[in-house]
Amino acid sequence: MPARIPPNAPSAESLLRFATGDGDEFAERMAGLAPGLSCTSFGSGEMNAEICAAGLPGVGMFTSTLKNFRVRSHARAFYGVTIPLVGCSQFRVGSGYQEFDRSRGHLAHPDRLFDARMDRDAF
Repeated sequence: MPARIPPNAPSAESLLRFATGDGDEFAERMAGLAPGLSCTSFGSGEMNAEICAAGLPGVGMFTSTLKNFRVRSHARAFYGVTIPLVGCSQFRVGSGYQEFDRSRGHLAHPDRLFDARMDRDAF
């Protein structure tokens, strides 16, 4: 008997896995899951990203290994959960930034600005 796919399983269009060193390509590839996202260089050195993301009903799950990326987006249609796999990332919380790492992921609310500075190394 073939495995049954749950009715709330993500579709193939809502799954994404890629690597890039280009901010524009990052934003373009993420546009289906996070429209209006922008990505610029953060810090010095080469930009590099490896991302695995899934869009589920009402929530986006993101695991990332990013270096020298600043990612911003305005309101989204979902909550976003981001877990840095290596090093730590800074996410805007209120008027400042807080650090998050693989032991403490970040939850982005749909109606708030998402502003993150992501690097493999600790800040």
